[in-house]
Amino acid sequence: MGTRIVVLANCASGGGAAMEERTRLITEAFDATGVAPEVRCVAGADLERVARQLVSERPHALVAAGGDGTVSAVAQALIGTDVPLGVLPLGTLNHFAKDVGLPLEPPEAAAVVAAGATVRIDAARVNERVFVNNSSLGLYPQLVRMRDERHAEEGGSKRAATFRASWDVLRRLPLARVVLTVEGRAERIATPLLFIGNNAYALEGRAIGKRARLDAGTLTVAHTRRTGRAGVAVLALRALAGSLENAADLALEEATSVRVDAPRAHLRVALDGEVFTLRPPLEYRVLPGALRVLAPGGAVA
Repeated sequence: MGTRIVVLANCASGGGAAMEERTRLITEAFDATGVAPEVRCVAGADLERVARQLVSERPHALVAAGGDGTVSAVAQALIGTDVPLGVLPLGTLNHFAKDVGLPLEPPEAAAVVAAGATVRIDAARVNERVFVNNSSLGLYPQLVRMRDERHAEEGGSKRAATFRASWDVLRRLPLARVVLTVEGRAERIATPLLFIGNNAYALEGRAIGKRARLDAGTLTVAHTRRTGRAGVAVLALRALAGSLENAADLALEEATSVRVDAPRAHLRVALDGEVFTLRPPLEYRVLPGALRVLAPGGAVA
């Protein structure tokens, strides 16, 4: 593998000092690898555009330095290309990095990038937007919107803002009223949460919420059957206990294509933790092997 590795980081917020600190952290992570990365600090809204420009220059790898939203934005530009995606997991939860099996410490993740071993994994698409983890309607998009509003107004940590926003969302309990079509079978539902995941998510034990593989070519489709606060609370408690496999109030199946219709001009949809406004119908499909990722245990590029 060559040495032109470009790292894209969402570090435009917080002023010049924050940008310098993020750049220093990324550069130091690569110190022991013998690779000198080209670090680009851009605003989150510009990540996909800049990534697309860089793809045309054929770098040896594009590395997303940040959380799942940053990874998703860079992946959007890499779908269907041979330019591999690297990840420096600098976010709060780093779901994608964990599921791919990447180390979470920056120097160790940088070593994986420098080694150049790649795997092919699935992505998923809803209309023209790509996601690597999951998409949802109902509670979660509302929670993200309110979390960001509270964080902007009150400051503090995003975790604290999420906790405060959760109470507000549960009090209002918005419902997604849609026609859900899975593999040609249509059903009219009203649910607090409709979830579509890229590949299968574990529903039991300590692995709950994780994916054992990202190359099975399938989507997970789940929604809650009960619409009241009590039902949502019970499911939340079962999730915390690692016991959702046989939950009677959770409809769950796997598919390769999903359609969501609604009598509205737009729907608020969460994709990998970021909220987008999309026009229905929402057409979901899996993209088998569409993304090449630098990962431990892969084949050397």
